[in-house]
Amino acid sequence: MQMDLSLAHRRIGRQYPPFIIAEMSGNHNQSLDRALAIVEAAAQAGAHGLKIQTYTADTMTLDLAEGEFFIADPNSLLEAVEKLLLPKPLQ
Repeated sequence: MQMDLSLAHRRIGRQYPPFIIAEMSGNHNQSLDRALAIVEAAAQAGAHGLKIQTYTADTMTLDLAEGEFFIADPNSLLEAVEKLLLPKPLQ
C-alpha cells in the first residue's frame, strides 16, 4: 500500500524527493540563542523539519543517587538530565 501525505506544503511519498529532518538533541546546552542558531543552521543546510525532544528530567529518571541511578558526577543523574532540557522558552 502506497501512502502519500503533505507536511509543511511538501508532498511526502516514494515518488517525491526526501523530506530531510534535522535533530537538535541536547546540543543547545540550555541556551536559547544556541537553540535558535541550530534551527537556523539546519534550515541553511537544507533541512525541511527539525526534531526536538520535550521532556522533563523527572520523566526520564528518578531522583536517586544509588544503585543503577548512581553516576560518578558531583550531580545526581536527575540533575545531569536536567542539563539536557530545552530552554524554557522552547518547551
